[in-house]
Amino acid sequence: MDFEVGSGKGMFLVAASAERPQHNFLGCEIARNYARLAAARLARAGRDNGVMLQGDALQLFREALPAACAVAVHVYFPDPWWKLRHRKRRVMKPGFLTDVERVLEPGGEACTSGPMYASISTRPWQ
Repeated sequence: MDFEVGSGKGMFLVAASAERPQHNFLGCEIARNYARLAAARLARAGRDNGVMLQGDALQLFREALPAACAVAVHVYFPDPWWKLRHRKRRVMKPGFLTDVERVLEPGGEACTSGPMYASISTRPWQ
Protein backbone atom coordinates (compact mmCIF):
# COMPACT_ATOMS: atom_id res chain seq x y z
CA MET A 1 0.00 0.00 0.00
CA ASP A 2 1.05 3.58 -0.68
CA PHE A 3 0.18 6.38 1.74
CA GLU A 4 -0.14 10.04 0.83
CA VAL A 5 0.03 12.63 3.59
CA GLY A 6 -1.79 15.87 2.83
CA SER A 7 -3.70 14.69 -0.22
CA GLY A 8 -5.34 18.05 -0.80
CA LYS A 9 -7.81 17.76 -3.67
CA GLY A 10 -6.72 14.21 -4.49
CA MET A 11 -4.92 14.79 -7.76
CA PHE A 12 -2.04 12.42 -6.94
CA LEU A 13 -4.35 9.71 -5.59
CA VAL A 14 -6.60 9.74 -8.65
CA ALA A 15 -3.66 9.67 -11.07
CA ALA A 16 -1.60 7.07 -9.17
CA SER A 17 -4.56 4.75 -8.58
CA ALA A 18 -5.31 4.84 -12.33
CA GLU A 19 -1.68 4.20 -13.22
CA ARG A 20 -1.40 1.22 -10.87
CA PRO A 21 -4.87 -0.39 -10.57
CA GLN A 22 -3.50 -3.52 -8.88
CA HIS A 23 -2.02 -1.42 -6.04
CA ASN A 24 -3.82 0.17 -3.05
CA PHE A 25 -3.56 3.82 -2.02
CA LEU A 26 -4.59 5.61 1.17
CA GLY A 27 -4.69 9.40 1.38
CA CYS A 28 -5.03 11.49 4.50
CA GLU A 29 -6.00 15.17 4.53
CA ILE A 30 -6.67 17.29 7.61
CA ALA A 31 -8.95 19.79 5.80
CA ARG A 32 -12.46 18.33 5.72
CA ASN A 33 -13.55 20.02 2.48
CA TYR A 34 -10.44 18.91 0.59
CA ALA A 35 -10.77 15.36 1.93
CA ARG A 36 -14.39 15.24 0.71
CA LEU A 37 -13.37 16.60 -2.68
CA ALA A 38 -10.59 14.01 -2.99
CA ALA A 39 -12.95 11.18 -1.99
CA ALA A 40 -15.52 12.40 -4.53
CA ARG A 41 -12.88 12.50 -7.27
CA LEU A 42 -11.83 8.92 -6.48
CA ALA A 43 -15.47 7.80 -6.56
CA ARG A 44 -16.24 9.64 -9.82
CA ALA A 45 -13.17 8.07 -11.41
CA GLY A 46 -14.31 4.63 -10.24
CA ARG A 47 -11.13 3.99 -8.28
CA ASP A 48 -11.74 1.15 -5.85
CA ASN A 49 -8.03 0.94 -5.03
CA GLY A 50 -7.92 4.43 -3.47
CA VAL A 51 -9.36 5.50 -0.13
CA MET A 52 -9.40 8.97 1.42
CA LEU A 53 -9.37 9.69 5.17
CA GLN A 54 -10.04 13.03 6.81
CA GLY A 55 -7.88 13.62 9.86
CA ASP A 56 -4.44 14.15 11.29
CA ALA A 57 -1.87 12.08 9.38
CA LEU A 58 0.71 12.55 12.14
CA GLN A 59 -1.65 10.83 14.57
CA LEU A 60 -2.51 8.15 12.01
CA PHE A 61 1.17 7.27 11.55
CA ARG A 62 1.93 7.49 15.27
CA GLU A 63 -1.03 5.50 16.60
CA ALA A 64 -2.76 3.42 13.94
CA LEU A 65 -0.43 2.16 11.23
CA PRO A 66 1.50 -1.04 11.89
CA ALA A 67 5.20 -1.43 11.19
CA ALA A 68 6.31 -2.30 7.66
CA CYS A 69 2.85 -1.84 6.09
CA ALA A 70 3.75 0.65 3.36
CA VAL A 71 5.56 0.29 0.06
CA ALA A 72 5.81 4.09 -0.18
CA VAL A 73 4.90 7.26 1.73
CA HIS A 74 4.25 10.38 -0.34
CA VAL A 75 4.40 13.88 1.13
CA TYR A 76 4.04 16.44 -1.65
CA PHE A 77 4.21 20.18 -1.04
CA PRO A 78 3.85 20.22 2.75
CA ASP A 79 3.59 23.71 4.16
CA PRO A 80 6.93 24.13 5.92
CA TRP A 81 5.52 26.66 8.38
CA TRP A 82 8.77 28.58 8.35
CA LYS A 83 7.79 31.03 11.10
CA LEU A 84 9.12 29.95 14.49
CA ARG A 85 5.76 30.43 16.20
CA HIS A 86 4.21 27.93 13.73
CA ARG A 87 6.70 25.12 14.33
CA LYS A 88 4.07 23.01 16.11
CA ARG A 89 2.17 22.74 12.78
CA ARG A 90 5.09 21.39 10.76
CA VAL A 91 4.71 17.95 9.21
CA MET A 92 8.34 17.26 8.33
CA LYS A 93 9.73 16.89 11.83
CA PRO A 94 11.75 14.16 13.54
CA GLY A 95 8.85 12.36 15.25
CA PHE A 96 6.90 12.01 12.01
CA LEU A 97 9.97 10.89 10.09
CA THR A 98 10.64 8.21 12.70
CA ASP A 99 7.06 7.01 12.21
CA VAL A 100 7.52 6.99 8.43
CA GLU A 101 10.63 4.85 8.81
CA ARG A 102 8.72 2.42 11.03
CA VAL A 103 5.74 2.20 8.65
CA LEU A 104 7.82 1.64 5.52
CA GLU A 105 8.61 -1.94 4.63
CA PRO A 106 12.29 -2.75 4.03
CA GLY A 107 13.30 -1.10 0.78
CA GLY A 108 10.21 1.15 0.84
CA GLU A 109 10.30 4.67 -0.55
CA ALA A 110 9.68 8.02 1.08
CA CYS A 111 8.85 10.57 -1.62
CA THR A 112 8.53 14.33 -1.35
CA SER A 113 8.32 17.27 -3.70
CA GLY A 114 11.86 18.53 -3.61
CA PRO A 115 15.14 19.23 -1.88
CA MET A 116 13.79 22.09 0.25
CA TYR A 117 11.49 19.73 2.14
CA ALA A 118 14.15 17.04 2.28
CA SER A 119 16.53 19.49 3.93
CA ILE A 120 13.85 20.48 6.46
CA SER A 121 13.43 16.84 7.41
CA THR A 122 17.19 16.26 7.91
CA ARG A 123 16.75 12.78 6.46
CA PRO A 124 17.51 11.54 2.93
CA TRP A 125 14.15 11.78 1.14
CA GLN A 126 13.72 11.60 -2.60
